[in-house]
Amino acid sequence: DINVAEAEIDQLQSDVDAAEEDIDNLETELAIERAKVLGLCENFDETFATLQTTLNGELTDIDSTSNDINTKLATIEEYVDDIPDIQSTVNDIQSITNDIYDVRGTISDLIEG
Repeated sequence: DINVAEAEIDQLQSDVDAAEEDIDNLETELAIERAKVLGLCENFDETFATLQTTLNGELTDIDSTSNDINTKLATIEEYVDDIPDIQSTVNDIQSITNDIYDVRGTISDLIEG
């Protein structure tokens, strides 16, 4: 009976040793997987920060372009607002030109007459 018990104890000790080795191997695998996850997290953080910087730059460019467009639209609106004044000036010039032709015609008539 003692020999059987000792054999069983030896077997149990062997099983415990194997289980401890399995635990050590699993702990090593877990440490490797944790390192991979941490690496992925660091890469994600770096990638996200780069993306955020890039997007902020793009937003700044969009704002700048939008401001340029608004400035040009304001200038166009000023030109459009000036069109009636320009048309009035053109009409005045045309009227003066017609008056000059009338005076010229009158002078020509006087010279010939």
